[in-house]
Amino acid sequence: MKKKEEFTIKHTEVLDLNFYAVRSADGKWLRSKGYGGSGESWVENMSNAKIYAKPGPAKAQITFWAKNYPEYGIPDLVQITTATCNYLDQTERVNDRIFKIKKKEIEDNIWRTEYRINNTIQKTNFDKNYIEKEKRNLEKYKEELNKLENA
Repeated sequence: MKKKEEFTIKHTEVLDLNFYAVRSADGKWLRSKGYGGSGESWVENMSNAKIYAKPGPAKAQITFWAKNYPEYGIPDLVQITTATCNYLDQTERVNDRIFKIKKKEIEDNIWRTEYRINNTIQKTNFDKNYIEKEKRNLEKYKEELNKLENA
């Protein structure tokens, strides 16, 4: 299981946002299944519920369920209000990811260059200038990798 990331809060702002959910008369939450989805339409846990940004789609779901399944009663429209918005600092994660990507690119260039050198040498009619050029490129890539790792 992947380790949960710890975030540093860069900035906090107070917002007044409203979200909507649909709750049945017996206390279960409507969940989104998607086109051709399977599984239960109603779940016990709100974290699995479908959250709507506007009340219209939630009201449409209430109308659908009340019209087609009247024996279960009319579901409730639940308004969820948020108060704070935290801006999370991602600079460390992004810089680490960029470093790994650059390192992988350089390592791949080194591998390809070594392969081209060895493959050319194995041929009977090889071009010495081409091999020298590839060896210079190989040294350049190794220097780049060394600089990147020591920075």
